[in-house]
Amino acid sequence: MSEAGNARILNKNIFWKRFGDPSKPTLVLLHGLGRSMEQWRFVVEELSKHFDVFLFDLVGYGASDDFEPAEINVSFPIWLMDELFAKFKIERPILLGESFGGLLALEYTLKRQQNVSKLVLMDSAGLGREISIRYRIATIPIVGEAIVLEDHRNAGHEGINFKDPYAVPRMVFNLIRFAYLRLFKPGDPNRILTRSDFNNLRLLRYGVGIFGQKYTIRRERQLKRIKIPTLIMHGLEDKIFPSYQAVRAYEQLPNPWGNGPVFFKEGKHFPLGDRADEVLDYVNIRKFLDIVVEFGLSE
Repeated sequence: MSEAGNARILNKNIFWKRFGDPSKPTLVLLHGLGRSMEQWRFVVEELSKHFDVFLFDLVGYGASDDFEPAEINVSFPIWLMDELFAKFKIERPILLGESFGGLLALEYTLKRQQNVSKLVLMDSAGLGREISIRYRIATIPIVGEAIVLEDHRNAGHEGINFKDPYAVPRMVFNLIRFAYLRLFKPGDPNRILTRSDFNNLRLLRYGVGIFGQKYTIRRERQLKRIKIPTLIMHGLEDKIFPSYQAVRAYEQLPNPWGNGPVFFKEGKHFPLGDRADEVLDYVNIRKFLDIVVEFGLSE
């Protein structure tokens, strides 16, 4: 079975897809910040052989509607998931979230634990104060906008690429540009940034400050409340959240799965990568699929 469509939930159009056999355990996939459900395109087909796979674009991303300022919090997505699950008759799913999606999976489980069968956290936000200095600096008004524009010039590079002789002058120009727009044309920065980048900064500034992840999203002290089986996964080369957060989270859980967190060799923040034809990505994708299927179907 393969279905897709738009659902009207809490006055939002939410784009969703569903794959697999509805009689099998339901696996809900939650994508990370700045991405969409297309993030899971390399694993959905294989997962659908074992699960009823449900995924959707979070509000503000992909083909779903944008959020309003009052909806920038971790409560609104939980209410939205409640309505989605009710509409599609999803009962006690396995939740699997990556990065920001991991935070939402964790938050939903903490608030609706009786409605979740198992939990998978992959390079999840909310597991400690620590986060890359680049993301802390990006929470500073004007500076964050300039960093985002520079990132498009150096895709995959962490921070300013000083090997590029024009990188610093561009940053200075963009700082002046956004300062001017902020003072004299406050609506214009929204049009310069892409929709995804603009929304990323809004959500980032909600949960992160110059000193790291804020208590508004930190949940590491609440992990001991999670009684359901929980799988922790993390890329060893994640430069956003350090890998010891995964170890610390595993040790706090009452019912962790396996002998420890699952680490992906040379895996970055999204360890499965974006190119399935690369050898390392294929190895990590295969490892991810094998472990998630084993975990999801275990008693």
